[in-house]
Amino acid sequence: MSDLTDAEWTVLEGEARAVMAELVAATGRPMVHDLRATLDAINYVTRYGIEWRALPVDFPAHQAVYAFFLRWSRRGLPEQPAGRLRVLAGRCELPTAGTFAWLTRYRRLVRIYERKPEHHEALIWWATVNQMTRRLTRELAGQSPQGRWTGPPPLPALTSPDRRGKVLQLLAAQPWRAWRGNELAAILGIENVNSFRVQLSQWSHQGYINKIGPALYGPMPTST
Repeated sequence: MSDLTDAEWTVLEGEARAVMAELVAATGRPMVHDLRATLDAINYVTRYGIEWRALPVDFPAHQAVYAFFLRWSRRGLPEQPAGRLRVLAGRCELPTAGTFAWLTRYRRLVRIYERKPEHHEALIWWATVNQMTRRLTRELAGQSPQGRWTGPPPLPALTSPDRRGKVLQLLAAQPWRAWRGNELAAILGIENVNSFRVQLSQWSHQGYINKIGPALYGPMPTST
């Protein structure tokens, strides 16, 4: 047994209780929403300009997504990664010049649809982080930036003997891209697209591929 005295045990117990009290983030109901799916839902609204109520059923309930959007935006969450992403990309934390033409690619930003200016500003930051994350993913993967008027990069040689392995090779070759189920089916020569989509959904539940939206798939994120 330990040689600690009763007084020393009392001190250690007090310190342990203080640490445990700090670890309690919040009280109430446990988290029921997938935060990654919630983040993808916010990016989906920003990218395609739909109403919050029109979110596909693959995402969490639109009320929850909108509540998280307000909460995270008020805390300044989308602004914080922007400077860090610029540093990781080898640039200054604060830009010295700006061209915002690419914002029109995000349909929610084509016009000011929001009732409050701060909500529109928050969506600009969400779009910025999304755009910079995609660019950084390409740079870390050693892929040259794709020109606007150039064709897509060539597909890799699919050497895997099974269908799942070929899908994983395609996703890994272009990790910045969101693949549609029908696109993958066309490349693999699969005629029964509906059955193949069911298979893709099963692989996503099993943790082989990442479902980033309705019928949109990508590679599983690598842990750092």
